[in-house]
Amino acid sequence: MKPLFATALALVALPLFAQTTTTTTGTTTTTTTPPPAAPPAGGGGGGGGYASIMQQATATLTSDEKTELQTAREKAMAANPALQTEEMDLMQKVMAMQGGQGTDEDRQALGQEMRAHGDKVRNAMIQVDPGVKPIIAKVETQVAKLKAAMDASAH
Repeated sequence: MKPLFATALALVALPLFAQTTTTTTGTTTTTTTPPPAAPPAGGGGGGGGYASIMQQATATLTSDEKTELQTAREKAMAANPALQTEEMDLMQKVMAMQGGQGTDEDRQALGQEMRAHGDKVRNAMIQVDPGVKPIIAKVETQVAKLKAAMDASAH
């Protein structure tokens, strides 16, 4: 899977992480927890965290579903240049956060921005190809299962 496509899929499913109260990397939040950072544009993503969840979630998709999702995303982004710009800005912010820059508040704000962007991208994808809605739902269901398993193992 292409690194940018993995990031794109991560942005599609981000709102699933919006309503949690957990402790992550020593930072306790009270209403929301930003997701672990999406993988940088150059790849990476490591063996755990959010990138791993997205890889596992998309592993449940058929090759045709992955292709359909990617095609819808590409069409949605081409039809919405502002989304492309917003996504590039977010990726730069993610990379800066991975470099150790920013406060806990900055990370939380970035998580909120990413969730909002994910919602916009998801809606744009469904607008250009309503057939991807069940595929997106399939990914979101799998992410929710994986997240629940992670939360259960953290306790």
